[in-house]
Amino acid sequence: MTVPRVARVAIHGLNPGLPATEYFVRFAPQAKLAQVLLLEDATLGFKRCLAWATLPGSQLSIPPKAKVLNATILFADFVLSVPLARDQAQHLEVAQDATWTVFHQRSNSSSCRSDCEDDPDCLASFTGTNGCFAAYHSYAWHESQSCGGAAKLDNAIQDSFRAQMFGCATDAGTWSAECGQGVQDWQGGTSGQLRLKLRREQGLERKPLDVQSISLYKDLPLPMDVLIQLTGGHTDNTTEVLSTFGLVSQSGDIFVTARRFDPFLFNMLRLIVVPILPDNHFRVQWTSIPNDGFGVLEDNLPDFRRCNMSNFLRQRYRACGASSTGARESEPITFKFNPWVGPLEGRFLVEPRDPTERQSGLWPPRRHQHRLKVRFDQADTAAAWAAEKEGCELLQRLPRSGHNFLGRSADAFCHMVDGALATGKCHYSELCEAWRSALAEHSDLPTQQLATLLACQAKAQKLAWGPKICEWVSFSFFAYNQHHHTLERKVELPTYQQFIVVRVADLFQSMTSLRPALRPAALEAARLLCHEQKWQAWAHVLHAHVRGLLGQTLKSHDGELVNVTSRQTDPWLYWMSRAIRTGSVDFTRTIHDCLWKEHYSQNYSLQAGIDRVSGRLAEEAWDAAAKRAGEGSFDHLGWFTFIGNMSANMPESLVTGALQRGSTTLNFTSTMEHLLPTWPLCRELHPSLPRRPELEYLSWVLKRHPCDQVELLNVSGGRFEESAFPEETGFFEAVQGLSHLQSLSIKHWSLSEVDMRELGAALKARARDDSRLALLELTPRLGEIAFPRTAFKHLFGLCIQRLELGDIGLSSREDLEAFIAEIAQAGMPCLQKLRIDVTGPSNYTLLAEMHPSIEEALRKAARNSTAELIINSD
Repeated sequence: MTVPRVARVAIHGLNPGLPATEYFVRFAPQAKLAQVLLLEDATLGFKRCLAWATLPGSQLSIPPKAKVLNATILFADFVLSVPLARDQAQHLEVAQDATWTVFHQRSNSSSCRSDCEDDPDCLASFTGTNGCFAAYHSYAWHESQSCGGAAKLDNAIQDSFRAQMFGCATDAGTWSAECGQGVQDWQGGTSGQLRLKLRREQGLERKPLDVQSISLYKDLPLPMDVLIQLTGGHTDNTTEVLSTFGLVSQSGDIFVTARRFDPFLFNMLRLIVVPILPDNHFRVQWTSIPNDGFGVLEDNLPDFRRCNMSNFLRQRYRACGASSTGARESEPITFKFNPWVGPLEGRFLVEPRDPTERQSGLWPPRRHQHRLKVRFDQADTAAAWAAEKEGCELLQRLPRSGHNFLGRSADAFCHMVDGALATGKCHYSELCEAWRSALAEHSDLPTQQLATLLACQAKAQKLAWGPKICEWVSFSFFAYNQHHHTLERKVELPTYQQFIVVRVADLFQSMTSLRPALRPAALEAARLLCHEQKWQAWAHVLHAHVRGLLGQTLKSHDGELVNVTSRQTDPWLYWMSRAIRTGSVDFTRTIHDCLWKEHYSQNYSLQAGIDRVSGRLAEEAWDAAAKRAGEGSFDHLGWFTFIGNMSANMPESLVTGALQRGSTTLNFTSTMEHLLPTWPLCRELHPSLPRRPELEYLSWVLKRHPCDQVELLNVSGGRFEESAFPEETGFFEAVQGLSHLQSLSIKHWSLSEVDMRELGAALKARARDDSRLALLELTPRLGEIAFPRTAFKHLFGLCIQRLELGDIGLSSREDLEAFIAEIAQAGMPCLQKLRIDVTGPSNYTLLAEMHPSIEEALRKAARNSTAELIINSD
C-alpha cells in the first residue's frame, strides 16, 4: 500500500438540501526503527558501533582472542513527514542523532527496498505514488560517536521489543547475547553469521519489525573486491582504456589479468589498483609497489567499470564516488610499466586504521603478506600475443633493445617455434641468439616459466637448423648436481655469464602442471634431460648377478646385468622418487623408461634397485594419489597398475602402502579388487596398522589372490593406540587360508586367551601338506605381556622352527615350574629355538636360574637335543 494513505470524508450539514463537504485526510506512518548496533568485548577493550542500515553486505572483524560479544541495539522514533533533500537536513539543524524523510522519484516502486539496502544512511523505505519515501539518518555521526547514546538507554523503553540472535547464545533474562568459540555457525574457526530478528510485542500484537545479518570474521579482514583500470599510452600522447578483470583469492591475494592487446600500439601502460576492504576500521598498507609506483588520492581516481556494476560500492566507497561523510576510504596505487614486460608483483598487508589499535596487540599480524599479481590472459607476457601473430618475424620487427623483454616470455618462443614448424620460415641464426637471451632471462624467473621454455625447446629440436643444431636449444649442457639435486647450465653472454639452477623436484612438478597442449613436449624435454646425464659414472656395481622379474637372469648384449645400489643419495633413486611424487603416469613412465634404458645399455639392472626401495616408492605413490584424489582427471587405477608393474616387489609394497596410507583416501576394496588381479606376486607384507579398520582390510586382502600366497606376514599395531588385539576382524580366519605362509609376526599387540586359541587353530588348519612355520613372533609393547601364560598351550603341536615371544609373565617359581611341566609333556615338533624377551613383570634372575630346566623340557618337547632357549632382558 502506498504512503501517505489518504482517507476521503464526506460531512453533511443540518440542511439536507446542501451538498456534502469532502475532506481528504492523509495518514503518515509512524515507526520505531532499529538505528545502531553496538558490539563489544569489555575484557579486551574492543568496541564497534555500526549503523543498522550498513549491516546488509557488511563484514565486521573481531579480534581472534574475543570470547564474549555483548550486543546492544538503539532505536529511533520516526514519523513520515514533509520530505527534505538528502543533503538538506544538516542545513536545517536536524542532523546528528535525528531522523528525517527523503523522497526519491522512481517510475518502478520495486526498487525502493534495494535502493535503501545499499544506502548506509537509509533506515527504511516506503512505497509512494510516484516514488519512494525513506527514513534517513546520519550513520557517519553515530559511528563517529561510538554509540555514545547507548549509555543513556532505559530498559523500560525496550520492554515492548524482543530480539533474537541466531548464531549466538542469547540470555533473554539479561537482554544480552554471547557469540563465543563454541557457536556452531563459526566456519573453519574464523567466519560466522550473526542474524538478528526484531519484533514488537505490545498487548496481543506480535509484529515483526526487521531482520538483518552481519558477517563476523575472527581475524584481520581480507580484501573482498578490487577496482582496476589499465590504460595504454600512444606515441601521440593519447590514451586508451584496456580490458582487464580483477580477482581476489580466498587468501586475500589480488590478481589482475590484462586481456589481449597489441603491444606495438603502446609505449607505456599505467595500472590503477584499489583494494576494497569490507571493514572500514582497517586499511591496506602497501609494502611493495611494482616499478616504484605510488599512492593516489581518491579524488583523482577515474570511473571504474566495477563501480558501475555495483550500487553497493557506489553508495559506500569513496573510490566509487560515495559522497557522504562516512563513506569508506581506500588506499589506491598506480604504477607504469613497459607493454613488453612480464608479470609484475607487489605486496601489501592489512592493519587497523587507528594507530592506537595497531599498538594494542588485539590483531596479530599475518605470517605472509598479501600479493598483487599482474598477469596476461592465457600468456606469460603481451609479447606472446605478438609472437602468435608475427611468428619469427617478430625478431625482425622488434628492436634489438626489446629482445631482453622478449626473452622473459617462454610463450613467445613457443609461438615462434610453432610458426616455424608450420611454415618452415624463420631466421634461425636470430632465433638461436634470442634463445640464448631467453635462457639467461629465465634463470631468475619462476620454475613454471622455465618448464614452458624447456618444453618448447624440445619442440625446437625438429626445426631445420642446418648442419649443426643451435647449441642453446641443446639439452646436453644441462648437468645434474647430485649434491644439491639441481639441474644447472651456464649461459655465456657477451659481457657476463648467467647460470640456470633449478631443483629437479620443482621442475618435474612444473612440467606436469603445464597446459595440456604443452605436456607432450614437456615429456620429451624430460626424456632429453634424463638422456644427457652421466648415469654410467654414478652407477655403483655390486658383485652379484641380479635375478629378473620372474627369477630369470637378465642379460644384455654384452653379458649379465649387475644391479645398481639404492642408497638415499643415488641420482637414479632421486629422479625416480621425484617423478613418482608428481602423480603423473606419463611423466613417471618417461623417467622410468629413460633410467631403465640408460642403465641397461651399461649392463646395469634398474629393477633390482627398485625392488630394494619398493616400500619407499610405494608410499610416495600413495601420497601422490592422495594429493590428486580430488582431481576429476586423475585415474588412480591406471596409476597404481603402472606403479605395481615396475618391479617384482612393488605390488606387495603397494598393498602395504594402501593399508597404511590409502585406506582413508580412496575406496580401498574397489581399488584393490581392480588392482590385485593385475599383479603376479605378493610374497611379503609388512603393514603397520594402528586402527581396527586397517586390520579388517588386511584380512580382506589376505583372502584374495595373489596375496593369499603370501610367505612372510609382519603385522604391527600402533604404539599409542589400544594394545589389545582387535576382536572379530577376520584376521585369524584369513591366516587359515595362507598355505604358503612361512613367517608370521604380530607386534605391539597383546593377545588374549581367546586370540591364542583362534591363532593356534588357524595355523593347524592351514591347507598344505607341509604346515611348517620358519618363524612365529608374538611381541607386545614394552612393559606388556604377549599373552597369558596359560595360553601357551595353544601353540603345542604346531610345527614352528623358531618361536620368539615377548614377556609372558613368568614372575614366580610356581609359574616357572608349571610352565616347565607343560612344555615337557607337550609336543612341539620342529622347534629349534625359543626366545623370550623379558621386559615386564617377569623375574629375569629367576628365569636365568631355571634356564637349564626350561631348556631341557624344551628339547624333550621338540625331540631335538640341540633346541635352544634364549632369554633377553631389556
